[in-house]
Amino acid sequence: MARRPRRYLAVLHSGVINDGGAVLNHMLLTALAEQARVALLTVGEAKDYGDVDVLALPGEGCPTRVDEARAVLNEAVRAGPAEGIGLPSNPHHFDAVVGSGWTSGREADFLRRNFYPSAITANALHMDPRGLGAVLGDTACGDRLAQIHRDVFRKSDLVFAPGPKAARDARTLISEGCSESAPPVHELVPGVTVATPQCGSTWTGATFELLMLGRVEDRNKGTLDVARAVGDLLRWSDRRVRLTLRGVPSPQVASFQAFMNDVVGSAGAVRVLPFTTDRARIDADIDASDALIVASEIEPYGLVAGECAARGKPFLVARGNGNGFAELLSEPGRLAGDIGHRFVVEDAGAVSSYGRTMGSARPYAGPRHRVLARAIARLMDDHDRMAEHARDLRRALADHTPAHMAQAFDEAVRRAAHGERRTTRQVPGGRLVPAPARGSTPTTGPGP
Repeated sequence: MARRPRRYLAVLHSGVINDGGAVLNHMLLTALAEQARVALLTVGEAKDYGDVDVLALPGEGCPTRVDEARAVLNEAVRAGPAEGIGLPSNPHHFDAVVGSGWTSGREADFLRRNFYPSAITANALHMDPRGLGAVLGDTACGDRLAQIHRDVFRKSDLVFAPGPKAARDARTLISEGCSESAPPVHELVPGVTVATPQCGSTWTGATFELLMLGRVEDRNKGTLDVARAVGDLLRWSDRRVRLTLRGVPSPQVASFQAFMNDVVGSAGAVRVLPFTTDRARIDADIDASDALIVASEIEPYGLVAGECAARGKPFLVARGNGNGFAELLSEPGRLAGDIGHRFVVEDAGAVSSYGRTMGSARPYAGPRHRVLARAIARLMDDHDRMAEHARDLRRALADHTPAHMAQAFDEAVRRAAHGERRTTRQVPGGRLVPAPARGSTPTTGPGP
């Protein structure tokens, strides 16, 4: 007799897909819905969720209004009963209730304990709470977010996180908050869909088109460091580089363009474009570039680099104060074999434009923008070989699709539901293997 597909209830403060955590939640749920039954309880509009059954509560949910959206979600789930908000009344209907850390983990736990006691609770970690607090200059905020995550994870049956850095951060938070039985951690690899770019990967030697994607106005993203690096290349060498910044809120495009022009010091060397979630437009930006650069000071994973790699385009990822994709690339035998370190910029000891030192390593390595400038120059000098490495990486990524991610997650949930407490990680083909022992440190490879 065929096994019944698992039934999942996902609980999110917002179904809007406009930041990395939301993109990952959407990717997991839509892929999971192709092999399981998935319902989503959220606040406000939720579009393009495929086969997911969406139950949207009235209100406006988006990452910049987390507290307001959470209040709506919290009030709804506590009002009860389940059928009062459109959920099934059968207490055994769902096998797992899935939350998203501090934004909806408490509500997911409440629903499971009060309405679906036979289910397990799985909660995500999409951020480095204390790292974010340090970048924002608000350590109290970072400590508060860390405490919320500890409380959520203490009541969870499974914690999942994208990539080795976020999984390690999750284990740290769990060890700080659980004095007895700790939930296992599942390290997933965010899926990508490999594709051949519309434009080739061969740079013709004309102006080098360098791309940054994401919320580039956020000082954590390292945009100022990259812009200063481009300015140095234009000022002190004969290299022709143009930086495209895709990701500024539309009302701020003009002012941010003027700011970047002043930083680079060369008219036409920077192009600022509005933020978009249009997948076709993002893919077109990647295809039109010669390389992408990710220079975040701290990044739990860094989805945009994986999206670029899936199209076989060269890219650079600065390690900063922690970057999950950089760690994944650097780990021998993981994603990229022995070529992954070539995409990673080792900037430990460098000081950012905001005065923060990267990494735990000393001695002083100079201004960060100069480290980035040297990395960009090396990429330009070795572009053909880096393009070939990027195509090799694209082939490897064919074993890390959204379907593989969902398959591995579903298996991790099955094991947790059967009482297994082993921490796991996803490997090619959506298989699970035991994760490294607690306290393992990332491998650092040579620079690009």
